[in-house]
Amino acid sequence: MKTKSQISLVILFGLVLLIAFSFLFYFEGLKKEVNIEMPASFLPINSFVESCIEKTGKEAIIWIGEHGGYYNLDNVYSTDFTIYNTAYYFNIKDNLAPSKERVEKEISDYINDNLFFCLQNFVDFKEQGFDIIQGNIDSSVQLSQDDATFSVYLPLAIKKQENVKKIENFAVNIKTKLGSMLTSAHLLAREQVNDPGNICMSCIFRESMKNDFIIELSNIGNDTVIVDILDNATGQQLIYANKYMIYPALIPLLMLNTLFMKNV
Repeated sequence: MKTKSQISLVILFGLVLLIAFSFLFYFEGLKKEVNIEMPASFLPINSFVESCIEKTGKEAIIWIGEHGGYYNLDNVYSTDFTIYNTAYYFNIKDNLAPSKERVEKEISDYINDNLFFCLQNFVDFKEQGFDIIQGNIDSSVQLSQDDATFSVYLPLAIKKQENVKKIENFAVNIKTKLGSMLTSAHLLAREQVNDPGNICMSCIFRESMKNDFIIELSNIGNDTVIVDILDNATGQQLIYANKYMIYPALIPLLMLNTLFMKNV
């Protein structure tokens, strides 16, 4: 019995050692694999993609802001004036302002359609000997009051000589007050619905001073007012339109006040 117990202990001890060495070799193999899959020569590709996301993201913010929060106005109630091509946020009595989630989706659509033009099919890297296969782009955007976070799924299979790497996820943060401008626009649209025949001057002044915005109003045609929310810090804009049944008599006074605020 003692002999059998001793043999069992030896076998058990041997199994423990075997498992321990197996884990050791496994993790060493992982380290080697990581080193193989993440060569320093691949890092510029990652940086290049992030710079393209930043560049295209800034372009998206400008484009979306100048068109009332939309990438494409084909199916949106919008102005048909040559100077201003933007969406209506107020129509006689209805609030048409897009939600933050809708604007985020519009920015994502812009990224999905236009990031390719910056990437240029990685032609410069291919000339350096890289073999790069690119999958479909799928992005999402999160707007806060002071910035925008871009999360982009872009599957890349990269090969150079014996080194191979797959990259899929990229994230870039861009400073912008588009989220704050949209919040101000929502507030002004709600106030406008509450009093369709007038414009809440105190609301405009309050939003301007609180956020360091310049809010300009311009009459276009006989029933439409263009609202331009300008961020002093970045020069970015959110431009949209309001349509009135009766043209508000306060517009000339408001325009004088916005000009005054410009010079303060």
